[in-house]
Amino acid sequence: MAPKVNNTGPQESEYSSAKRLALRHQVLTADIALIDSQLGQLASRQNPALMVASGVGPYVAAHLLATAGDNPDPISTKTQFAALCGVAPIPASSGKHQRFQLSRGGDRQANAALQRILLLRKRHKEPRTMAYIARRTAEGLSDRDIVCCLKRHVANEIFALLTQKHTDPLPSGPRLRQRRQTLGIVLTDAAKQLNVPYQRSRRLEIGQRADTDLETTFSACLDDKSRQSNLTPKAP
Repeated sequence: MAPKVNNTGPQESEYSSAKRLALRHQVLTADIALIDSQLGQLASRQNPALMVASGVGPYVAAHLLATAGDNPDPISTKTQFAALCGVAPIPASSGKHQRFQLSRGGDRQANAALQRILLLRKRHKEPRTMAYIARRTAEGLSDRDIVCCLKRHVANEIFALLTQKHTDPLPSGPRLRQRRQTLGIVLTDAAKQLNVPYQRSRRLEIGQRADTDLETTFSACLDDKSRQSNLTPKAP
């Protein structure tokens, strides 16, 4: 009996390897989306106001909440919270020259979370951020100094969200975002369901642009999803 010939050549091996990598990428992408959804739900229940702040997503909110939870004593003031996040300026004066240098201490994960918030606000041209950058640039500050100042302002804002009790109702857009995340729906999927561009639904959620028609449709869609979720039988 003739021996079996192996017909697997370089092209077939390359194809099978690429297929395995693609399947693994799909599985990992689905895992990341699931974890982000779970983080969003947990963070929304813990601090809904934090989750609807501009530039704050599930990953960033989780890091900031963990920082606040792991360090309950050193954050009684916004100055202490800034020092904890490594954004408090350190005096470095010499003689008659008054100057400060950037802190290299603190929780680096929290510092990276503040940096991510700032980058997202700059990327999406958040009005307050862009106005501050324009004003301080006109005053002659360097880009690095402006970033340091902005991170301190972001830290003060996050500290207020972490420590204050918010009794005022959230705006309509952020409320929709909170409901969507509680239901575990990714914004990309919601935009496809609504048949609108991703950026349009995102601008509504962060309160950047009023959109009454989309708000009504979005709310109705979330109502349907909520009813379907309640009707789905739970495993014993």
